Amino acid sequence: MINNVEINNPLKVAFVKQALDLFGPWKPYKYSEMPAYDNLYLWPTKPTLWEMSCLLQADWYIIEQKLVNDYVQKAILSKPGREKCLLENTEFMQEKDVPYEVYDIIISFEQVVDNFTSSRTVFAYFHNEQINEYTKSLHMPGKQYDLFFDHILTAHASCKYLPMSIAMPYLHCSGFVRSVFPVEIHQEEAIYLDWRFTEPENYDTLIYINAVSKTLGIPLNNSTREAQPGFFFYMPPRWGTGYTYFAEMLSCQYFLSFGRIKGGGQTILDAISCGCICFGSNFLPYHKKVCHPLCLINSIKEFRDIFIKVYESDELKKEILTYQEEKMNTMFFHDRIKTLHDAVRIKRQRINT
Repeated sequence: MINNVEINNPLKVAFVKQALDLFGPWKPYKYSEMPAYDNLYLWPTKPTLWEMSCLLQADWYIIEQKLVNDYVQKAILSKPGREKCLLENTEFMQEKDVPYEVYDIIISFEQVVDNFTSSRTVFAYFHNEQINEYTKSLHMPGKQYDLFFDHILTAHASCKYLPMSIAMPYLHCSGFVRSVFPVEIHQEEAIYLDWRFTEPENYDTLIYINAVSKTLGIPLNNSTREAQPGFFFYMPPRWGTGYTYFAEMLSCQYFLSFGRIKGGGQTILDAISCGCICFGSNFLPYHKKVCHPLCLINSIKEFRDIFIKVYESDELKKEILTYQEEKMNTMFFHDRIKTLHDAVRIKRQRINT
């Protein structure tokens, strides 16, 4: 139980990725043997799916390299040294050795599953990035998959039949991150900036935020002192990067994400899970779903006045925290768990008829 939210998940779930994949852990594990805080060490890049896999109490399998698509080419093969680094530091197995049949749901990164013989198992996949295959998957899942998980949330919100594409964000639950850290981290009056502020196209915005910070006397966190490489990829890998990422976020009372940010804007969900008051962009799908209306920004020039209004009101702070936590728990946890159960039910009914 986290913040009065029941997180037990009776479904048996596993994630599957291939060797050349920056996302997820670089070594396989069983959740029962390596729970949340411990397995975070195995995620040397940005822990995008970590909370989701913990909430599902999911196991992880890493299989041999099978697919080279736009994502693999852009994120790994086009970057000197990345392929060698991954292969030297990743533990992987043959797909034939993955026991798909013991799971209710298999979630893969990209369409890397070829063995669909387990008739009781729901097979689903994410695309890591909005690559060329994304639009095709929105129309219909590829291969023999039952579901495509659209993390940008443009597909159907519920599962009515199989196969189909459904809106499935990365799952989050308020207070989860803080609950698994063994040491209480004091929250200071500081602003955590989305790491994408360090990207060249956002430098003007970063300069403005630094000026606002100095004027108000509210410090910024340390995450933007060092420009992060794409996907937080370092050579050699920095094991335990996730501990630093979440510890810095947990230490800040506020979170700001704005600028030319691609995708759904999922970092804001990490911030809500860490207990931050969040200011987001009115142009990103995740932000529009969870941000308090006052904290949705159309222009970065609005931020200073909105921040002062929130900063000076304890009542407003409580209202914002309650609002964003309720929105996230409903749309990014409860509703999605129901969708997963519906998919399993539909698959089992199809087997029995």
